[in-house]
Amino acid sequence: MIEAGNVLFELIDSLETVDPSLPSAMRIALEEGITFYDSSYVAAAIESGCDLITDDTKLRKVAGSKVKTMGSSDLL
Repeated sequence: MIEAGNVLFELIDSLETVDPSLPSAMRIALEEGITFYDSSYVAAAIESGCDLITDDTKLRKVAGSKVKTMGSSDLL
């Protein structure tokens, strides 16, 4: 159990934060009719060059035209 905890802490320590451009997130929200909250994830994925992983069907559909998306089941 302690080993699993150590692995979890190592994983958390290796995470990097991405701060999306607020103007980009706002533009995406207005263009796509989604919340600023959701658009910030899209903007962050675009700006960082990362895929967007979400199980939100609407967000995945909107984001799919801008960045590669996948659901959590695709990770297995």
